[in-house]
Amino acid sequence: MPVAETVSKAALDLAISWAQKRLRRQARAFRLGRIALEKAVASHLTFVRKWSGSVQFLQLPKARDISDSTIKLQIQTEPRRFRTTQANVPLRDESDLLTDDENYVLLGEPGSGKTTTLKRLARMLLTTPPRHKADIFQMPLVLLLRELPPAKTVSMAVAAALGMSYKVVTRRKLLPGSAVPVVSEDTYVGDHPIERVVADALNELHTVLILDGLDEVTPDARDAIAVEVGALARTLDTAKVIISSRTGDYRVQIDGFTVWELCPLNQTQIRQIAGRWLPRPEAFLSAIANLPYHDVIDRPLLLCQLLWLYRRDGGLPEQPTNVYKRVVRLLLEEWDAQRGIKRRSKYAGFESERKADFLAALAYEMTYVLNAKRFTEEQLVAIYLKIRVTFNLPEGEARAVAREIQTHTGLIVAAGDGYEFSHLSLQEYLCANYLVRANIPIPVGSRFASYVAPLAVAVALSSQPGAWLGRMLLSEGSGRLGFDGVVSLLSRVVAERPGFEETELLGFGILALCDTVDRYERQDARAVLLRILDLPVVLASVAAALRWYEISGAGGTTDMVAARLRTELINPFRAAFGIELPPRGAFPRCRVRALLEHSAGRIMWRKPGEAPSVLDDEGAGLLELGTCAVC
Repeated sequence: MPVAETVSKAALDLAISWAQKRLRRQARAFRLGRIALEKAVASHLTFVRKWSGSVQFLQLPKARDISDSTIKLQIQTEPRRFRTTQANVPLRDESDLLTDDENYVLLGEPGSGKTTTLKRLARMLLTTPPRHKADIFQMPLVLLLRELPPAKTVSMAVAAALGMSYKVVTRRKLLPGSAVPVVSEDTYVGDHPIERVVADALNELHTVLILDGLDEVTPDARDAIAVEVGALARTLDTAKVIISSRTGDYRVQIDGFTVWELCPLNQTQIRQIAGRWLPRPEAFLSAIANLPYHDVIDRPLLLCQLLWLYRRDGGLPEQPTNVYKRVVRLLLEEWDAQRGIKRRSKYAGFESERKADFLAALAYEMTYVLNAKRFTEEQLVAIYLKIRVTFNLPEGEARAVAREIQTHTGLIVAAGDGYEFSHLSLQEYLCANYLVRANIPIPVGSRFASYVAPLAVAVALSSQPGAWLGRMLLSEGSGRLGFDGVVSLLSRVVAERPGFEETELLGFGILALCDTVDRYERQDARAVLLRILDLPVVLASVAAALRWYEISGAGGTTDMVAARLRTELINPFRAAFGIELPPRGAFPRCRVRALLEHSAGRIMWRKPGEAPSVLDDEGAGLLELGTCAVC
C-alpha cells in the first residue's frame, strides 16, 4: 500500500457506506438496532480520520498534517532484546503489517514512532482500495488503551464503538462444602456472548483492530488485555489485530502474535523527515552533524523536537547541555505528561527526578568503573547493590528496577542478554551530571584517561566551569590523560561551549596548556588551542593570570610568546586550591593583540637588561607580532 494520503470527505463517506452495508447483515443475525450501528460506525470512522490526521507535541503551537510531516519507518522482524547484536535481521516497513493475516505486536522505545505508524496504517485503510484478492482488510477500528476504563474489556470497547448495547450478568454459585459463593460475570449482546458478536462483526467488516499503547495501562490490566486479545485474535479469519507497546513493557507473549520492533532512523530517513519540516534541510543537517548530541536524532520524536527548535529560533541551542537536559526531561516525564499518562513507580519516592539521579550514578559506574558502554544483568546487579542504599531501594530488586527504568524512560534499552544506554551522548551527560554533583572536579587516577568526553560535559554543567577546567588542567592527575587525551578533552570542551566565568584559575590552566602545546609542536593541538582562546572570557582569564608572570620573549617557536612566573611572588593559590602555579607559560603570538584588549594594564614585559614594565597597546610591537602557522 502507498504512503498515507489525506482522507477526503468522499473517501470517508465511501468507507462509512461500505461498513454500514456490511453491518446490516450483522444486525439481522443478532437482532441489533441497524440505525444505532450505522450511526456508531460513522462516528467511529470520523474519529479515526481526525485521530490519524495529525501529529503534535506540547511545544508545537499547531498540529501538523501527518502526511506532510512523517514517513514510513523500517521495522525489524526480530526485536532487539531477543537477538545478538551481530544478527542480520530482515527489515520490513509499515505496509507489510497489512499484507497478511498475521496479528502483530509493534514494539518501540519512547518516541520511536509507534503511535505515528499506527496512525499511518489507519490512514492507508481509509484511503487505499484493495489492490488484489489477498488484500482483504478494509476498516480500521482504533482503541486508545489508556482511555479504557478499568472495568471495561476490549470486547466491550469494540461493541461500544460499533453501537452495540451489552449487559453484564453476574452469577453466584455455592460450591459443595464452601460457605462463600463463587462469583462469575458474563457479558452479552442481546442473547449472545459478547466475544462471539464482536468477533463476527470484526470479520464481517474485514477490520484491522488497532490497539494503541499496551504499556499505557496498569500492569494488572495489561496482563488481562493480553489474555483477552490473544483469545479474540484466535476467532478472527478475515480480520486482524495490531497492538503497540514500549519494548521494555512487553514481558508476556500474546499467544499467536508476531512481534516486530521499529528501527532507529537511518541517515536517509533523517534527511527525508528534515525535508518535510524545513525548506532547506541541508543547513540543519550540517549544523547538527558537528554537535555532540547528533546521535539522538535517530528517534522521530527527538528529531522533530530539534527540527521545531531550529525552525522557531533559526538555529540549534548554542550549548549542548541545554539539549541533553531537554531530552532527558522529555523522556523521563514530559512525553507521558503531554498525553495524560502517569507511570507510577512501585518504589516509594522513586519518581522521575530520583530516576535521573539513579541513571547518573549508573552511567558513572559504567563509564569509569566498568569502562563499558554495555552491561550484563550480572554487572547491573553488582552496580545496583553498590548504589541502592542511596536511593532507598530494596536489596533484591535490581532486575525489576532496570525494567521499570527502561519502561518509564527509554534511556536504557535491552540488547540481547544485557542493557545499554539508548544514546552515547546521554550516557556522557548523565555521567557528567554525577561527576558535578559528587564534586569530582579533576581526573583522579587512570580510569578517567580512558574516556574524557564526560569530563568536558562536566565542565559545561559546573556552576563555575572556568575554575573547574583550570583546576583540571593544573592537577597532577591531568598528566595521566596524556597529551592526546588533553587535546581530545579540549576539543569536546569547545563543542560543549561552556559559559566560562573570568577566573585566574582558567588562565593559569590555559598558560600551562599553551606551554605544553608549544613544546610538542603539534599543529592539531594548536588549532584546538586557538579555538579555546576564542571562547568568551578565556582571553580575559589569561590576561588576569599573566599579572603573576613576566613576558620574556619568544617561546619554543616563533609562533608562541613565552612568559615566566615572577619568582619573588608567593603562590597565593596553593593553600586556597591546592595547586601550584605553572612556572612558565605561553600563548600564540597571533592572539596577542586580542589579549591586550583584555589586559587592563595587567601584563608585564621585561626587555633584556631592563626592569619589568606594563605592556599596553603601544608596546605590542615589542613582541614582533606575526601570523601563527595555523591561523
